Amino acid sequence: YNVSQLEEWLRDKNLMVCGAKETLEPLIQAAQLLQVKKKTDEDAEAICSMCHALTTAQIVKVLNRYTPVNEFEERVSVAFIRTIQTRLRDRSDTHQLLMDTKMIYPPRELWQRELLSRSVVRL
Repeated sequence: YNVSQLEEWLRDKNLMVCGAKETLEPLIQAAQLLQVKKKTDEDAEAICSMCHALTTAQIVKVLNRYTPVNEFEERVSVAFIRTIQTRLRDRSDTHQLLMDTKMIYPPRELWQRELLSRSVVRL
């Protein structure tokens, strides 16, 4: 819910074109990963195709750390996690778990400098 609110805010402020959506994509996919079924080979295939913005290490970490909130859910089985790892072994991605700190975007001007006078902009 919070991610969709953030996406809506970005759309309202016309900031979707500045790379924010691509930056949020791993977070969106991690949230989706927590919500899908994690039992069958079909579930594993769906996860592998859905989580293209996450690395194999990130997917496996999320599945290993998943803790069900009620007694009706089960932990993700080791066999299922191994199935995911097998399906993704040929994927060429890094073993990085966290976002690369070099992927920090500089602020961009959303207005034209010439159109604003200094009296309008307070520094």
